[in-house]
Amino acid sequence: MPGIENVQGKARPQAISDVRYYQADEARGKDVEKISDVLLKDFGVKLKPISLPPSSKARPRHYEIWFGDDFSPAPADSSDKTPLRDAPARRQQRASP
Repeated sequence: MPGIENVQGKARPQAISDVRYYQADEARGKDVEKISDVLLKDFGVKLKPISLPPSSKARPRHYEIWFGDDFSPAPADSSDKTPLRDAPARRQQRASP
């Protein structure tokens, strides 16, 4: 996994979350379905699949998940629905006795 990048201020905010991919093969369909199922089940977020133009720089099975305003980092069954932008403050609160 290449990592996580916070693109706040670098990319236009989006209302809905999506999963982006470069290849259009059988593995992609199953992978996107699994990724989408986990995010829906665990976080209540439905991902919109977006096919990107082929790129020689993208590795096989490279996926990007872009979280929109519909995403909250708390699990779907949690009562804590702090927006993502407020997540660091929430972590500090939880760390306090």
